Amino acid sequence: MGTVLVVEDQKAMRSTMAAMLRGAGHEVSECASSAEALALHARTPFELVLTDLRLDGGDGLGLLRRLRAMSQAPEVIVVTAYSTIESAVEAMRTGAFDYLPKPFSPSELAVRVERALETSRLRRDVVALAAEFRDRYRFENIVAKSQPMRELLGRLVRLTPLRHAVFLSGPTGSGKEFIAKAVHASGTKPGRPFVSVSVAGRSEQSIDAELFGSSAEGVARRGLFEEIEGGTVFIDEVADLPLGTQVKLARFIETSQLRSPVDGVTRAVDTRLMLATVESPEELLGDKRLRSDLYYACAGGRVHVPGLAERELDLPDLSHLFVAEAARRLGKRVALHERALDVLQRMVFRGNVRELVSVVSRAVEEVPDGGMIFGDEFVQERAYPTSSSTTPVARATSVLALDRAVDDAEQIAITAALREVDGNRERAADLLGISATTLWRKMTRLNIVYDSRSRAS
Repeated sequence: MGTVLVVEDQKAMRSTMAAMLRGAGHEVSECASSAEALALHARTPFELVLTDLRLDGGDGLGLLRRLRAMSQAPEVIVVTAYSTIESAVEAMRTGAFDYLPKPFSPSELAVRVERALETSRLRRDVVALAAEFRDRYRFENIVAKSQPMRELLGRLVRLTPLRHAVFLSGPTGSGKEFIAKAVHASGTKPGRPFVSVSVAGRSEQSIDAELFGSSAEGVARRGLFEEIEGGTVFIDEVADLPLGTQVKLARFIETSQLRSPVDGVTRAVDTRLMLATVESPEELLGDKRLRSDLYYACAGGRVHVPGLAERELDLPDLSHLFVAEAARRLGKRVALHERALDVLQRMVFRGNVRELVSVVSRAVEEVPDGGMIFGDEFVQERAYPTSSSTTPVARATSVLALDRAVDDAEQIAITAALREVDGNRERAADLLGISATTLWRKMTRLNIVYDSRSRAS
């Protein structure tokens, strides 16, 4: 059920409409003029306004225009006994959701109102999702302490407002789609849709129909570029695109125009195209899997996304971020120990950021609520060949075993030194050849507590 305002200067008709709507369960307010309607909506926005086309002190079309210009614009159904084609067309052009001539039945009113309210809710959902998308993928959320990522971020900031086509290259799992979404979310039209298109294993006809539309079997359908005008189309693995489709994409990038299969009219379309590839464009051009006209049409927007091996400085922040995200998703409180970071920094992530997310998320699943990840929870799939018999899983385990051996040796040495000097930390530090601050940090990390009465524990 929804909130509805009925604007009608004839009291009997207004009361009848309001009664019909209240009987259907809607929350209904009433008024007799456009000025009163604007004041009521400004105070408490309605989802739907039903207004007569003829009102004392102002016409319904004028009210419609002013309502549609508001930041929280309601859907509007124009109701009138003066049902001419001209007035109906003008109302729809002005932004009315529907046009309802008098007389009408209660069931007809109920159906029109329900459709309008459903559209109003969908619009609100789209706005909320767009805001959530912008918050999730804004540039500020990109971890960029490493030099390659700082350079990438600077490139994106310069590129984003220009609305160039974008050509992203980088290893598997490096986050190319995340970067594409960040460019979209930070662009000039973040409220428009971002659509990712899969092309692997599909025919040229199928891909062309999805992107450019079709008129097969007498049914004309608009393609994505036209359907989400102002939004972004992201295509991963450009090498999987048929060469014929690549020709059409190059032409679209160069002209920004499409001929609609629905009405046959060629018009400008401001939909942004983003392409991605694991291989370098030079390799694809050399193998003739990428047409040079498509590449050079979007070369001005070329972006290289570095792999995790190039982002050593980003690993700690990324690890903490992914632990926090996984814990939030699972409804847990989980922390990452320094020792776990040491383990992660010694591991090889051939799957890049995507693999790091997987390893960390599985570790969060293993740890109880309120627990700490120390590193032995990390497990890597044996999906990648290695140059030796040591697998990633074995490597992580051996590193952890070495860390534990070092910790055990330090604990024994510190405990013995403290006993030797009866708990005096400065003298114990001298015996160990380290500073008092370093000794305190090690005691904290190893949970060593010295009590002169009960000795170290």
